Amino acid sequence: MRKDTLNNWGFEYLPILRKIFLVILFLSTYIYAQVLPMDWSWENGPLEMAQNFLLATGFLLMLVYARRTAETELRQFWFWLLPVWLLLLGRELSWGRIFFPTHVGPEGPVFLAKSQLPLGNLINPIIGLIILVVLVMFVRYRIYRVILNLFKERLFPFFETSLFVLAAVLSYLGEKMPQSFFCGRGALVEELCELVAYTSLLLICADIRWKKQFSQKGGKPRAGSGTAPHISSSPGN
Repeated sequence: MRKDTLNNWGFEYLPILRKIFLVILFLSTYIYAQVLPMDWSWENGPLEMAQNFLLATGFLLMLVYARRTAETELRQFWFWLLPVWLLLLGRELSWGRIFFPTHVGPEGPVFLAKSQLPLGNLINPIIGLIILVVLVMFVRYRIYRVILNLFKERLFPFFETSLFVLAAVLSYLGEKMPQSFFCGRGALVEELCELVAYTSLLLICADIRWKKQFSQKGGKPRAGSGTAPHISSSPGN
């Protein structure tokens, strides 16, 4: 697909529209934190379910990206992200605890401890193994080279990454700070900011995929590709 065709479809506006969407989503967390009922922040509540959906979507997208990417280093990058998304999803699922509620207390559902789950003694070793796989893949497949190349080619999504970090920090503060700091709405701030963070992470991956795999197909060579630009031989050009 040629770049001019993409532009005619309006795809050149996607980056700015994506940024506007993320800013609106981020700013709206303050409003939603004031008006949503507190039970939306409970485990297995609507916000948690939305987060799980985003993380599962991210995991599946990494599979699709990896299968459809011809460039070896970039394909390995998508495969490397698979266990990362899996870790995030496992964390949001409380490593399976959400499937074993015991009762509902004043602050939401209460679940079995990890040690009480079926095969619960294997959970921490599995988490450690996944983290080890992430670290080994990072070094073995030189994932850092893909990240460095994104910087060199000016393709790194700084805006989305900055918003991801900011949302993650606010989510942490919503969990750790006294509830009085957020006027008793800290749990909602935590879950809403996590939703923003996961949305940002999903769009970071989509942005990299778009820039590396699609937008460069319109005749503009990727930096360092060594491809010479086409020069028309028509008279008068």
